[in-house]
Amino acid sequence: MDKMIGKLLSDRYEILEKIGDGGMATVYKARCRVLDRYVAIKILRPEYASDEEFIKKFNRESKAAASLSSQNIVGIYDVGTDKIDEESIYYIVMEYIDGTTLKDIIDSKGKLSEDDAIDYSIQILRALKDAHDHNVVHRDIKPHNIMITKQGTVKVTDFGIARASTSTTVTTTSDVLGSVHYISPEQARGGYTDNKTDIYSFGIVLYEMLTGKKPYDGDNPISVAMKQIQDDIIPPSEYIPNMNKNLEQIILKCTRKKQSERYQSVDDILSDFLYLDDEGSFNYNKQNDNWNDETVVLKQEDIIREEKNEKIKRNREENISEMRQSNRNRRRRKKENGLVGVFLGIITALILVAGLFFGYNYLKGALSGGGSDEVAVPNVVGDDLDTAKSKLEKLGLTYEVVAKEKTDGKANIVTKQDPEADFKVKKDFKVSLTISESEDSVEVPNIVGKTILDAESILYKYGLKLAEPSYEEDSEHEEGTIIRQEPSEGSVADKNSLIKVVVSKGNSNAIEVPDFVGRNKDEVIKEITDLGLKYKITSKDSEDYDKDIVTEQSVTSGSTVQKDEVISLVVSKGRIEKPAEEENTENNDTNEKTKEEDKKPKENAVIVIDIVLQADPDLDQTHFTIIKNSNGVKETVYDQMVKREDGQVRFKYNAKEGDTFDIYKNDTYITTKQAK
Repeated sequence: MDKMIGKLLSDRYEILEKIGDGGMATVYKARCRVLDRYVAIKILRPEYASDEEFIKKFNRESKAAASLSSQNIVGIYDVGTDKIDEESIYYIVMEYIDGTTLKDIIDSKGKLSEDDAIDYSIQILRALKDAHDHNVVHRDIKPHNIMITKQGTVKVTDFGIARASTSTTVTTTSDVLGSVHYISPEQARGGYTDNKTDIYSFGIVLYEMLTGKKPYDGDNPISVAMKQIQDDIIPPSEYIPNMNKNLEQIILKCTRKKQSERYQSVDDILSDFLYLDDEGSFNYNKQNDNWNDETVVLKQEDIIREEKNEKIKRNREENISEMRQSNRNRRRRKKENGLVGVFLGIITALILVAGLFFGYNYLKGALSGGGSDEVAVPNVVGDDLDTAKSKLEKLGLTYEVVAKEKTDGKANIVTKQDPEADFKVKKDFKVSLTISESEDSVEVPNIVGKTILDAESILYKYGLKLAEPSYEEDSEHEEGTIIRQEPSEGSVADKNSLIKVVVSKGNSNAIEVPDFVGRNKDEVIKEITDLGLKYKITSKDSEDYDKDIVTEQSVTSGSTVQKDEVISLVVSKGRIEKPAEEENTENNDTNEKTKEEDKKPKENAVIVIDIVLQADPDLDQTHFTIIKNSNGVKETVYDQMVKREDGQVRFKYNAKEGDTFDIYKNDTYITTKQAK
């Protein structure tokens, strides 16, 4: 029996049972006699409890971790010390979690479903976000330190212990701590660690959740650590060919070797998770482990020695290959002696003379052309990139940004151009530009063709903001999408800069198609004609609609069409049990009359009303009101503002047959729709 069972720590915490064991501490379930509640107590192993420097950091970092308040982080209630049987005991009192570890879940299931993996990932990231926002880096993220409650809530534990293992300034240490299957390359080297270290480990955890495999494995901790440093990760799609490709890209970006190439913050990952699409399920592949994943301390000299051995081996192989190639070249050159050298000098001289003559004339013709297409390159040095672009395009020239220079000044300013100003060139000539960028500048992404909402999301990832948009009519771009942006794609801009955009209002000649379904044929024909459109009618027997009621339309309501476009309608020939053959007519509607059969409406039948509400592009917000009239009883069922950038919204309502819905736009009556 464990000697701690039944002990009382600090006259308050009664140890009840052992519930876990790790590389640095043992975890017990205990009861707090003061607050009468169950808690978890993590007691440091003796080898760490005797390290005075470690204890100082442990106390400091545990208190910092106690300040974290995320619901996805195991709460820390107390940090203390006591003596049990003359032995110093250092412990952390934590929230007791009635659940299991993510490691146990993966071990039992082999892998997780995509939905579960995404759900757990988002909760893990929320925990890391709260920690990083408080300048706390976990540095030992692994399935063993992630608890899942019976309700499916993720609780990340062990904040404080991992961080206490190294300097609070997060600098290089002499030893490497961590679970080698999940540590980052910088941890394996004993290098600089920061929030991107946790991002790397999270990527490994997500990889294992989805595939059931760890991306790096080996015979011992040193060999695995070396793979973390040197080997490229095997894409998870090699194990799961039909996996979500966007999800794979998140994993690959999290696990880049260089910190600068990973996601720079947890917010960036969360943002990408919001735009995942569904691309299929996963297949199961389980991996057998030969050794566990306890948190261990790896001697830095072991890793350095192994890394040197690998480099020596690679260099030796490369040198042997180079020596063999050099010997082959030397033998070949000996066979090429003789008169070759004599003629070589003569030929070279002739080539130089001819090259100078033809090269001069070619460049002169290529640059200037000597004709009416010749233009002088304008001076764009000192202009911002968009101004430079405008100047060049007015003269029929194009440009290419060939270099960027760091500067203390404003970003996106042209610092060099080639050719220089006033040099004569042909139209369509491409001018090479060098532009400035500051320490905080970022490259502007392309948002042309995107909606306002999508553009804001994209710019947010780059640390940029969207300026108040302007609107103009445009027939080439869908209404509500961006047609121009400033600065343009590929430019650089300081973080928090505003990106100006012009948004399409659509074509003023475009006609918005109303909802014709459920309305009388004659009424619909008149409205189509008044709109300047044409129609074609197909008559069909119907089980749901009375005679002369429109049952289908070829163009969805809310869509836009051009004048004279034909709208195909399907009109009911009357309610019957079995549909009869179709009969087509044109505008004159010469349908053969059929005998009308009276049928009583189904009692209490539910009819789904689907109404498209289109925001006014000239207004920031459009007020829509929908009033239902059911047997003389009126009720407001929709009363909301629709933002211009939302474009259109759909209103669906479960109605009874005969209910009518009066639609008002900015308090002005538009139309009535009836449930039939």
